[in-house]
Amino acid sequence: MAGGLDGAPGGSPSVSRARRWLLPLLSLTAVAAGAAALWAARGMAPSGEELVLGAPTPESPFAGFMISPARPAPPIELRGTDGETVRLTDFEGQVVLLFFGYTFCPDVCPQTMTKLTVALRELEDRADGVTVLFVSVDPERDTPVAIEQFLAGYNSRTVGVTGDHDKLRALADAYAVTYFVDNEDSEDFDPRFYTITHSATVFMIDQGGRLRASFLGPYTPDDVAHDVTVLLDEAEQVDG
Repeated sequence: MAGGLDGAPGGSPSVSRARRWLLPLLSLTAVAAGAAALWAARGMAPSGEELVLGAPTPESPFAGFMISPARPAPPIELRGTDGETVRLTDFEGQVVLLFFGYTFCPDVCPQTMTKLTVALRELEDRADGVTVLFVSVDPERDTPVAIEQFLAGYNSRTVGVTGDHDKLRALADAYAVTYFVDNEDSEDFDPRFYTITHSATVFMIDQGGRLRASFLGPYTPDDVAHDVTVLLDEAEQVDG
């Protein structure tokens, strides 16, 4: 069930079964991701302000989608793999790359985690200022062991968390993320080997806990490394 640096999932039985749904899943994920971007543009702004989430422009320092105005990221308080509570505030002073997914994912999650791992590798020593936060939306199957096994193939600066359904749904709503279990009401639904359609957005949160940019659709590890570098440079200028 673990992913690896080549972006391919491991040999879990869930993968072979899920391949029947691969093309519909990719299409639905793309739709959900696009919807998330639109919801973010309209629903995540402070009262009285319009949040602009758009393509890179000459005015934007980012290769990804700039979030303007920057705003406090919704708080996160979930369960880590050691059973302890993990909060977004634990990573104050770090750039946080936030992604919602699940360990049985046959495609989008391994691909995304591989991109983030390569981006951190490109940052070399500066990756010490970055944390990847992986939020599992599949608490039934994503036990602490399952999450740790999945993340073992990626960068060691990745933290995995999950929680009960109410907390996960509230957090997803706060970040304009959507997810749902595929074919849950079908006669041949198997509670062991289902797939989940989910938004594919990666959110970039600065050292002060503010949403600054997101990555959606076609982007590269270079794009992520570039945008993280922008935030790291900003912090150095302030400290200097």
